[in-house]
Amino acid sequence: MMELRRTLAGRIALTAVATVILLFLALPIIVILITSFSNNAFASFPPEAWTLNWYKALFADGSKWPAALSLSALVAALSTVFS
Repeated sequence: MMELRRTLAGRIALTAVATVILLFLALPIIVILITSFSNNAFASFPPEAWTLNWYKALFADGSKWPAALSLSALVAALSTVFS
């Protein structure tokens, strides 16, 4: 019976630690994603108003970012294939 309690307590502790670590890693990404929809020129959280203007500018004609993103995707795909 004691081993079952240790195992159960260990599982609960491991689950709690893993949850805290995942939140620690994911929370900044979630905040950046939410902030990217803000209409302000500077980061503000939570956004006062929501917009897609930053994504329009990212993929606008004449922008250098689509070429850079496609090259990054190609490098990532090739790295995945050859690793």
